[in-house]
Formats: sequence, structure tokens, C-alpha cells
Amino acid sequence: MAAALKLSAAEALLNASLVLRGAEHAAWDEPRLACVLATLRARLPLRLAVLGGSVSAGSVFAVRSGHAARWLYHAKLARALGALFPPAAPNASHRVHNGALPATGPAWFEHCLGAQLPAAPPHLLLLEFGVNTDGHPAAFERMLRALVARRAAAGGPALLAVNLHAWGKAHPRTGKRMARVCFRVEEGGARRAANAMSAEELASPAQRRVQTWNDSFNFGDEDAIARLCQHYNVPLVSMRGALFRAVVDDAAAHTRLGSFMSDCKHPNSQGHTYIAQLILGRILASRGGEEACRAVGAKLPPPLYPDGMPLASSHCARGEQLSRYVLSSRGFEMTDEGRGKHGLVARQPGSQLTLRLSAAPLPPLPPLPAAAAASRGGGGGLRACADATAAEAAAAVAAAAREARGGGAAALRRWRRRFSCAEEQAACAAPLVQRLCRATCGVCSAAAAGGGRGLGLWLAYLHSYQSMGRVGVACGGACACGGQVDAHNRWSQTSVTAVHLVRVMQLAPTNETGRSDDCRLTLEVLQGTSSGGHKFKLLGLLFAQLSDEKWQPPGTHVDPRLMFDLKTEEG
Repeated sequence: MAAALKLSAAEALLNASLVLRGAEHAAWDEPRLACVLATLRARLPLRLAVLGGSVSAGSVFAVRSGHAARWLYHAKLARALGALFPPAAPNASHRVHNGALPATGPAWFEHCLGAQLPAAPPHLLLLEFGVNTDGHPAAFERMLRALVARRAAAGGPALLAVNLHAWGKAHPRTGKRMARVCFRVEEGGARRAANAMSAEELASPAQRRVQTWNDSFNFGDEDAIARLCQHYNVPLVSMRGALFRAVVDDAAAHTRLGSFMSDCKHPNSQGHTYIAQLILGRILASRGGEEACRAVGAKLPPPLYPDGMPLASSHCARGEQLSRYVLSSRGFEMTDEGRGKHGLVARQPGSQLTLRLSAAPLPPLPPLPAAAAASRGGGGGLRACADATAAEAAAAVAAAAREARGGGAAALRRWRRRFSCAEEQAACAAPLVQRLCRATCGVCSAAAAGGGRGLGLWLAYLHSYQSMGRVGVACGGACACGGQVDAHNRWSQTSVTAVHLVRVMQLAPTNETGRSDDCRLTLEVLQGTSSGGHKFKLLGLLFAQLSDEKWQPPGTHVDPRLMFDLKTEEG
């Protein structure tokens, strides 16, 4: 086992006591991990999947696959399992499906579980979000509830949460812990970077004193995950459980921060070895046998958070997964064009594609409090929203935008241009408009006023320099939207995945049952083109609640194009 976990003889292993401490919530009575152990003992190949952030993805995009991925904890785990429980079938092996994405939290994964998990259900699913939930534990609960429901089904995966810990940095003069400041471990011979610290400095009494068991860096995210794992009886292994006391007490050289961390959040190869050892230790300690391979039961406890129930109106698909949303198609076909990147492609003007996105509405926005509405009346603000004209709304929005971010001129130009009906309704979904005037300021239709909610639709498409066209975007049924997407890259001779954000207004229920119809998205290839061609290739979509006024999809902190362009890897 030791040889399989470590990449070099210089790496150390944790003793049995530290491994046992690492089981922060052991959940000994949870039978699915025992089922995993029974599968291994039967010498069957194990399917392992991982969801998480940059630690599981490899900190940088380049190490998601290939030789460099050998040092990731889940790759080390698979090798150790292969050494202990080699599959009996010739050429069989334990496989890892890496569905992790850098700088991406559960607020994105909750919509895209189907896109990030392998087609064949895994036996074991690892969840690594302890340093990557960004202060939204309810999103983790929504994702976890969906996964626990899968666990409850016959043949569902065992779940195991893996929490990293954000270690603190002491101020060099006062010795107090610096708020949300991350250290970097200085590499020998390298030029000293900002916040770099040597291994010796990290082991100093001042640095050890500022370490806390509680998550003082990420708004208590790690603590929230631990509570949720206890609530849903999901086994949890954690770095703080195994190593916190050893770090604070300076127990040994191999448990000093500089020996197993690259920075305050990301472990080095030694740290990945420790994580793999904690997971392996919990699997090997599982109780029960083949009788554990049964359905757990579908009843779930009530959510811990008021908004902890999974959202109904959210969808995520890439490539071939888009086909299941197609309601009608004329001139679009699913193809990878011989390049390994599937999408829905059209080449002629008039080609039309309609996708069904939603079958259930989200709850409406709460009404604007009377005091807040009154405070915006007079003095250049809004009067009663229902009586305001489009020009007055535009002026008020521009004034608010100018006060907030100095962008009033741009906001005013955006509102004064000529809107189509669909664009008018889509504009009402803008968070700034929603906050200023919940009754839509007379700009939007009566159907959109009152009970609608703003959603985001992120369309991933091929942006290329040759023969690319434009599509018109429109929504029907339970939602309204509008706009155009131009797929022609006029600035460089490159072909890349691009993302276009469409603001969608989900309309209030109109029929007697109180339920809306499906939300339908229609893309139509337009006659106008700047390239001379009309090709359009839809690569993916995400339909979810807007994350404030950011362009990024919820839960992400990198260019959204990467969310659709990065493929999950299996190997």
C-alpha cells in the first residue's frame, strides 16, 4: 500500500492514530462504503468518481490528465486499491473519473451533476468542497440531497466527503491571524513571491498559534459541510481531523505545514498522499459485507437550510447531452464534425432549434417593501412603479447605475435603444431593474409583472473565423427572452468555445392549476452574416438562477468558457 500511495521514497505516511482522527464523521453505520469494500474483495474493478474544485482538478488546468495527474490524491488512491485488490479479470483496473473543475463550487455543480458524472454510475463518489463553497452552504446541501437520493437507489454510489482545511497566516509584526490572507510555501532557490513563507517560518510558534479548528478563512464553509455530512450521514474525512493537533503541537517534521502544503489551501504531493491515505483508511475500516449492497431507503431528513431543497428549474448539458432537451429541430443536427467536440450544428438561414428547459417555476420574488418603494419616490427616484414610464425607468436605472458603479451612460444607452417585445421582457430580468422596481416600471408586459423571476441562460457555442453566422434567441411558454448571438470571430483566426449570457424572465403562472408551461428556448439562424456563411454550433447550456449581476454562472470564479470547454477525464 505504501509504495502505491507515494510517488517517492522521501514521502511519509500518517500513523494509524492520525488516520483514525481523520475520520471526522465516520458514519460507521452507513452501508454503502461496506459495499465498496465488498466489491474490492470480490476482485471486481471499481469505478471511482470525483467532484470538487482546484485541489481535485489539480490546481491548474494542465494536470487534469496525463502523467502530471499521477500525484493527485484520487489517482494515488486508485493505485493503492489496485495494489491491495487487483481485479481478477485480465487487463481490468480501477478507474477514476475526474469531474472536478478549478475555482468552481457546488452552486454550479448542483445544476450540472449529469454533465460531470460518468455515464456508468460510480461505485464511490468523492466530494471535495471544503475550501471551495464560497459562503453558500445551502448550494452544497442542495447538491448533497440530490446525491443522497441517488445513493438511496439500488446500485447507487457510496458517498465520501473529503475536506481540505484553509490554514492561517500570522501577521509578521502583531502575530495576529490575518483575515483571508493566504500564504505560499517558498520553494528552494525560487524568487520570493508575495506572502511566501519558508517551511521553518510556517513551523514557528507564532504561525502555529493562529491556526484554528473552525474554518476562519471561507466563512465557515468547512464547518457547514461537516454539519451537513452529519445530518445526512455521509462519511467525512478531513485534513484538520488528522493533522490539526499535530500541526499546532509541532509533533513531527512530516506534519509541519511546509511539508504537505503548497499554499494555505492546496496540498503538495505529500499532502495528496495524506488525503489518499485518509480515504483508504475509511474504506478499509468499513463494517459489513455483501449484505451492505442494497438500497438504503429514499427518505431524507428535512433540509438544514431554508433554501436547502434542490431547485426544480435548472438544467445543464454539454455535447451529446443536449439531445435530451430538443423539442423540435429543423436544419440542426448532432455531430462532432470529426473533431471530438459534439454539438448541434446548422448551416442554413432559417434553421430552427427549440429546446425544452423547464417544467416547474421557481418561487416568485418577494414584493418590494412599502418603505423601500417610498424611499425611491421623488428626488429623481422612481414614483409608483406601475405608473412609471419607460423613459422615467431608464433615467432612474441610469442614475442608480451611475451612483453604484459610474456606468450610468452605458445603462441609459442600453435602455433607450429600440427593444423588440422579447428584448423588453428580457431586460426586466436585470437584477438592477428588479431591485428598483419589482412591478417592472411599465416597461414589461403585464404577464411578466408581479410574479416573474430573473434567470440566467448561458449558451456555449463555437466562435470561429470562417463561415460562421448569427442566431436569434427567443423564449416562449413560461419564460421570455430575446437577443442575438454572432458566432463569427472577426478578431483572430482561432476557433474557441464562447459563452453568451441570455437574461430570462420566468413568467408568473397563468393557468388554473397554478403551474407554468415549459420554458422553451428557440434559436433561429438569421439571414444576416458578417462572414458570408451561416454555420452555428451549440455546444452546451446552463439554465439557472442568476448569481447577482455577474457574468459568471453561479458558483464559478473563472472564465465561463472553461466550464463548457473542460472535458471530464477518465483513466
